[in-house]
Amino acid sequence: LNRGLSKIPGVSKHPVKPEHLLSLLLKWGNKVSLKELTANPQGVLLGPTEPHSFLGKRVPTKNGKVQLWPEKLITDLPRLNTLSDSFLQKTDQLYLIGQRDRRSHNSWMHNNPRIKQASTHNAIINTIDAKQRNITEQDKIEICSAQGHIVLNVHITDDITPGVIAVPHGWGHQESGLSKAAKLPGENINKVIPGGSQNMEPASGQAIMVGHLVTVKKVVTKAKAATATI
Repeated sequence: LNRGLSKIPGVSKHPVKPEHLLSLLLKWGNKVSLKELTANPQGVLLGPTEPHSFLGKRVPTKNGKVQLWPEKLITDLPRLNTLSDSFLQKTDQLYLIGQRDRRSHNSWMHNNPRIKQASTHNAIINTIDAKQRNITEQDKIEICSAQGHIVLNVHITDDITPGVIAVPHGWGHQESGLSKAAKLPGENINKVIPGGSQNMEPASGQAIMVGHLVTVKKVVTKAKAATATI
């Protein structure tokens, strides 16, 4: 950005700083200046919103009103009711959900050598589910579905609901070609999540990333297996 601006006649060759860009954006909004915000760190109260200034012509419906009960959502309700009932049925499998890690921010920070992130991630399950599977803290577990499987260390806690397993997403960069991130351990949870049109939300077109049943079992290494037979 600095190199590009320096080629424009009349533009200073001094480095462009974040506050310069912020000042330009505030000028574009024409509501408050950077100088005013700096003088009022607690914030600046803007005037009342004028009628029709927020939605106005932004609503593309013929009558100009926001449709709070659109047909796409109405027709999807039977599927959602069936799905909701399925979550109440007893099963030996666990429901897979995702989790965000504030120190990796969905992997955004994994390739930045200046930011200290967690060295890897763990699968997270409830104490009850761990006991049923003879799993102890930091054991290696295998998470399987029809799509695929991954192996992770486990963290056991009562902070997660029984019947659920959480796996932080954004890991598994071994084949990414990224210099730092590719050296990090961890697994890509997408290897387990099923794909295809049958796993898409009909109303939104969003891939269904949570609520899939997976089989979870303890990984028994050869060394442990040999010890157990002695």
